[in-house]
Amino acid sequence: MIEKITKMRKFFLSVLAAVCVATIVDARSVRDFFVSEKIDAFNLVEPNRRTEMLAYYDVGRIVPADNNLGGKSALVKVTDNYLAVDMSAASRVEMLMLTSGRDTVIYVVNTVKLPAADSRLTVLNANCEPLSTEKMVKLPEMRDFITMPKGAAISAHDVLNDLRFPLISLSIDDSAMILTAKQNLRDFMGKEEYGKIAPYMTDSIEFERSGVRFKRKK
Repeated sequence: MIEKITKMRKFFLSVLAAVCVATIVDARSVRDFFVSEKIDAFNLVEPNRRTEMLAYYDVGRIVPADNNLGGKSALVKVTDNYLAVDMSAASRVEMLMLTSGRDTVIYVVNTVKLPAADSRLTVLNANCEPLSTEKMVKLPEMRDFITMPKGAAISAHDVLNDLRFPLISLSIDDSAMILTAKQNLRDFMGKEEYGKIAPYMTDSIEFERSGVRFKRKK
């Protein structure tokens, strides 16, 4: 009888331990991913320095940390599911963690500001393994920013031919859960050159959250 009780106690303890571990995993926030070595976008700053940056942020101080390029990196905003950090004077990384049911997806936007803002999006699962970006959000190409009014003197094809260099930046509004794609040709092309196509260009396209995905806002 005593042996049976002992076995039962061990069984319940093992179940409790498993539940505790699962709770810890589910409770992860963007902070854990920020200090992890698995996300390349943050590798410009050593993990221990990232931990220090968070500690200062928690007491209301933004203290830039030395990065591996000899410059400074500084946190911009941190919440439970969103983080933005200026990795250098010319680059920013935003990270958003979306959870729906048992699914957790991490969106990492890496934006370089020169010569005009341009972004790269990486989508990861909870183990920091890459997911298909196309399956999570169908990002626009330059042709998607072209809007031709009825009776236009030129065609969309003509406008597209003038778009010699695609420059599309991404930004996250974590309060509204909106991902915005913005074309930045105005900042790259000459004023007169861009002026010829400006009437046929939309500045930005928005995507709204749908579970752990983003869909184009209507």
